[in-house]
Amino acid sequence: MASSCVVPSNREEKTKEKPPLPEGWARCHYYLERKGRYCRQQRVGNSKNSDNANTRFIYCGNHQPNDNTEEEAGLPVLKKSRCAQTKRNRKRIPCPVDPSHTIWQDAVEKHVKVCPRAIREAQTIQNNPHCYQRNTNTGGHGPLHKPSPQTTKTVDPKEVAIQILQAFHTLFSSNIKNNVPVQQLSFEDISNGVPLLDLSEPELNAGVAQSVEYHRIKSGGTRHLVQQASLVGHLRRMNCLNTISSKVQSSVTPMQIRTNESVSTDRGMEEGTTSGDIIKLDESGSHKIQDDNVQKRVVVELGAGRGMLGLVVAGAMNAESNLSIQMEDNNKPPVHLMMVERSGSRAKADTRIRMADKRQKDDETPATTNVPTNTGANYLRLKGLCVNRIKCDLSHVDIPSALKEPIQNHPEEKIGKSNLVVVAKHLCGAGTDLALKSLRDLGDIRCCIMATCCHGVCNWNDYVGRQYFVNSLGFGKEEFDLMTRWSAGTVASSSPVSNQESKQASTSTSQSGESPDTKQLVEEHSCLVDDKQDANNISTIVKELDLQCGVQGLGRACQRLIDYGRCDYMRNILFTPTQNSPKGAGEQYTVELCHYVDSSVTPQNAVLMASRESNNDA
Repeated sequence: MASSCVVPSNREEKTKEKPPLPEGWARCHYYLERKGRYCRQQRVGNSKNSDNANTRFIYCGNHQPNDNTEEEAGLPVLKKSRCAQTKRNRKRIPCPVDPSHTIWQDAVEKHVKVCPRAIREAQTIQNNPHCYQRNTNTGGHGPLHKPSPQTTKTVDPKEVAIQILQAFHTLFSSNIKNNVPVQQLSFEDISNGVPLLDLSEPELNAGVAQSVEYHRIKSGGTRHLVQQASLVGHLRRMNCLNTISSKVQSSVTPMQIRTNESVSTDRGMEEGTTSGDIIKLDESGSHKIQDDNVQKRVVVELGAGRGMLGLVVAGAMNAESNLSIQMEDNNKPPVHLMMVERSGSRAKADTRIRMADKRQKDDETPATTNVPTNTGANYLRLKGLCVNRIKCDLSHVDIPSALKEPIQNHPEEKIGKSNLVVVAKHLCGAGTDLALKSLRDLGDIRCCIMATCCHGVCNWNDYVGRQYFVNSLGFGKEEFDLMTRWSAGTVASSSPVSNQESKQASTSTSQSGESPDTKQLVEEHSCLVDDKQDANNISTIVKELDLQCGVQGLGRACQRLIDYGRCDYMRNILFTPTQNSPKGAGEQYTVELCHYVDSSVTPQNAVLMASRESNNDA
């Protein structure tokens, strides 16, 4: 039975009051509460007679009431023909395939055959008959409800905000210098709670930018290239790639969570529950992992989009000298790239790989004079790279079955699931949870690295960190919904900026070309900016509690707690020492959480990482 805790009704009371129709309004009369305006779609039927009270049709097709009667519409009941009476009594219901639109109740069977979403799913099943399993990765992990809800106590947003900051301070206290009450935590304290470990510079110095230009790869611009370079650097730090000559001098303070450390709030779990040693970086920013020295490695990019991150990772692996020699000697491609994406796009990684295979020589002179011939061109090797693209939603794809599929450009071979490297960059909201759950049946994962994004569109039903939230924080769906709503504050402006300051910042940015436009960053990552003026609004909470961290600080704390719950799932469910692991009982995994680029590059700069290590290493 669902918890009896409810969110205060201030918001519900406010939504009942809607402004009057604009003068001369001839469009749909449905009021969109979330957007704060009336629907702008054309009405169905006689839309021209908008001023005639005798007309029934005042809504568009998507916003027809469930019971189409003149009584509900507030119009006088007129005597009509039998045919009109029959049509008038029809009901509209949500589509069983896609509830985002409504259909006539008596036309369900007919509509399901032509529903666009049903057609897309049928095509997905047809294209992926072996790896399609409907909703196999949905449902998240952990209890949906609190174990023993007390009475009908209303969730207090102010209390939840304090508990969020308390939990954040407890988890990341080793990186917070100021030992002050949580209400006095500054934005810098929140931001520095998770260490910044940007490893992009060595990769850029090694020539990743020149190689991307040489292969005509549309990486998405400088900001995306820096992010990709840093993620590749983290894979290199975890020994998934060979080391490069320039060493990284890291000044990152080690962030470790002590074993048997209890993290709870006032409504937290019982004594003795441990959060576990989840985040661990040694003082050199590296840890030792046994090198498997295998001939074939598989890169899996989940939510790939155009597949640029997977292309750079696989290309860097393929460029390593020992693997290139093995490929020439054994005539077997050593690196396989598998991308999973539900929608199609242009300028994909597949095209770059096909174009590289058509070249006569992989080390030919670059086409442009801007790229030096002696630097950068050999950072990536795309020639001979195996590629598979699975066009399927992460909710329905069975990764172990997909890894058994034949390789598209090498049909005689199968991908295989040994020595896997799983990557993902900016999977929106619940996409990260679906991606993590899709790895539950995979055995030999060497490294997993996922950059999170858009926490505002996460949902409780698919969240994999529910076990940690319910047992350790005492949070349920109501608190989680508040956290996802407040997480949008990360990309909100903490203080109003004058027009003059905005123009000066825009001018300096365009002249230097080093930092991205703040407005563009906000538009790119603000999926659900909390602009509703009610009692649960993040600005209202921050102002009434006088929180020194501001809107951005509270939003960032919400994001990191959501990511920490995912780390807990990775450590306790996905990457646990097992007796049947390929390396035996001595094999263990290290799960980490850090910021991989500065927030000026992207405000969504957190990354979840897991890497295999062995107790047998000396």
